[in-house]
Amino acid sequence: MSKTVRLTAAQALVRYLGAQMNEAGEPFIAGVWAIFGHGNVAGLGEALHAVKDSLPTYRGHNEQTMAHSAIAYAKQMGRSRAMAVTSSIGPGATNMVTAAALAQMVEQVATQKPCPPADALVAQVQAILRGESLDAAGAADPATEVPAAAEPAEPETLATPDELESAE
Repeated sequence: MSKTVRLTAAQALVRYLGAQMNEAGEPFIAGVWAIFGHGNVAGLGEALHAVKDSLPTYRGHNEQTMAHSAIAYAKQMGRSRAMAVTSSIGPGATNMVTAAALAQMVEQVATQKPCPPADALVAQVQAILRGESLDAAGAADPATEVPAAAEPAEPETLATPDELESAE
């Protein structure tokens, strides 16, 4: 009988990224470029820190250059390895979209091939900017081949602490 493993969403994501292998048996995701903010430091930041020896985290100063670096790395590695990029919600998240869109246009015009792989991980929290909500996942749709956003769970589907304890 298998034992249940309890993980946060961030821990599960980091485990998943670390488990991806290329055809040569090497880790596909070589590391993560990161700028931590209010949306991703507590969950993703802690999860990445826990696996820093197997999935290194590199601190960036600008989200757009982190995305360009990840794309350049994938190109240099012949698309056999990639890097992930993470940012909190806000203007930085849209800077990653700019880099992804530029890389996609340049690559397709120059080589008629799809853009090299890179994973952009954006904290999708309800951010209010001057009274308007920012949808980072929606902003990325035109610049990505496979846009995806996790939908928040309905409150009635979340387990209570008592239910989690009884499940052990």
